[in-house]
Amino acid sequence: MRVRLATPADTTVLKSLERATDTAAHWSDNAYTRLFTAEPPRIVLIAEAEQVEAFLVGKVIGADAEVENIVVSEKSRRQGLGLLLLRRFLEEGGRSGVRRIFLEVRESNDAARMLYKTFGFRESGRRPKYYCDPVEDAVLYEIAVPETA
Repeated sequence: MRVRLATPADTTVLKSLERATDTAAHWSDNAYTRLFTAEPPRIVLIAEAEQVEAFLVGKVIGADAEVENIVVSEKSRRQGLGLLLLRRFLEEGGRSGVRRIFLEVRESNDAARMLYKTFGFRESGRRPKYYCDPVEDAVLYEIAVPETA
């Protein structure tokens, strides 16, 4: 499996994968169009073999970064792609001067929460009733980026 930085040419496949994945955060066409021009800048990573199997989008704001979306195709789940993308995001963030990475996840998304804990994220808070359809709390996580990353 290869991990690479995405380009604007990948936008269509990113949207397609996200829309085929029920647990993904669903974004507008405009949000995807702006991925590569938005401020603050985004890091968009793709995991692919013969086709795109997963992607991660994160934004960098000074010494902090936020994982905004991780999407793994249904057939590629539980194969370590989320960990692979998080590792690369940590590396990319470290090169950009990032010292902390934050994310939020639905309370009921046990698979994602286990992934984040396995990676070393620690629970740092909650946003009550943050998500809708269904209404649900957001669980907040953070991790420090090692100086050597």
